Amino acid sequence: MDKRASILVWILRFTLPLLVIFGAIKLYQYQLATAPQQARVNPQERKVFVNAVTMRRQKKVVSVRATGTVVPVERVALQARVAGEALKLHPNFEPGEIIEKGAVIITIDQADYRLAEQLAQSQLVQAEYEYKLELGYQEVAQHEWKMIEDKASATELEKELTLRKPHLQKVEAKVASARSALEQAQLNLARTFVTLPFDALVLERTVSMGSQVSPQSQLGVFVDASCFRVEVTVPFDQIGWIKMPSKDVPGASVQITASGGSSGNALWQGVVTGLAPEIESRGRMARLLVEVANPLAGEVPLLLNSFVSVAIASRELNDVFVIPARAVHNGEVVYVMNTESRVIFKTIVVIWRDQDWVVAESGLEGGDVLIVSDVPAAVPNMRVEKIE
Repeated sequence: MDKRASILVWILRFTLPLLVIFGAIKLYQYQLATAPQQARVNPQERKVFVNAVTMRRQKKVVSVRATGTVVPVERVALQARVAGEALKLHPNFEPGEIIEKGAVIITIDQADYRLAEQLAQSQLVQAEYEYKLELGYQEVAQHEWKMIEDKASATELEKELTLRKPHLQKVEAKVASARSALEQAQLNLARTFVTLPFDALVLERTVSMGSQVSPQSQLGVFVDASCFRVEVTVPFDQIGWIKMPSKDVPGASVQITASGGSSGNALWQGVVTGLAPEIESRGRMARLLVEVANPLAGEVPLLLNSFVSVAIASRELNDVFVIPARAVHNGEVVYVMNTESRVIFKTIVVIWRDQDWVVAESGLEGGDVLIVSDVPAAVPNMRVEKIE
């Protein structure tokens, strides 16, 4: 009996765990078979809402955008031509003021120069008197020469002395010298009035009332107020897009805006007048010359040494596609929405670009719907919908 009992115990120990495991498997299978089934739902395709425009071929006047610095066209450091005391100054002779062309900005003491003019005038009268007196002597000498019988034996020098030719030359030279002295005195007197050669903006004044000035003394610094120049740096490869002036045709028109500051919205008009004959050593940039008429007129004046932005009207491009720069990816790829509202990638041929626009001559078709909004992780055949 003991042996049978031990065998039975051994069998139970071996088979009981197997029965438990088998029962658990069957229970799990039963639960799977009797559990409610959930219907499988296919995931819905993602749709992206975009802004889009219909493309048409059109004309586009492209502009070269650049920056430049405002400088004067004419600048002069005015100097005195005669010495003396500055007796009177123009009331607008102050930095920042404008003085019209021909205005007297400084009057120098004229007393000495008036006396010099009177002295020169009296010397001229004396010289003219001697000249007329000599003309009388000339008539007498001519008469005496005719009375000489042996004229053939007279030397050339004797003939000239008898006819008083040296005397006549002397008084003629004296009259000429007196006239020159009078003209010089009158010129010095006129130079006591210092005038401006153009409508001028005063930059600096270096003389005061009562100051003693001398020839070559600097009186002030002035610039032409009627026209300023903007020196614009542009890439050399864009020069061919800009119309230069010719004999009868003006250069390209230019729109000028101030860069930053309270005058950021100010706008001035200019015109291309030329191209500097050298390229900058650093950056290999060309220097374009733009002139602005009446730069100080209007609510906001164009100030010298201002840093400005310019837009130079270049040439008109016909039958092209004008694309917002933000809609071009990797330099030449655009996203187009087809009739099934799917994304198509197209490669365009770019002939012009700036920070705002890209101009393409091919790569699109008229009627293509161009996606202009940002599409994150765009892929071909992506489903999109246009925002109305």
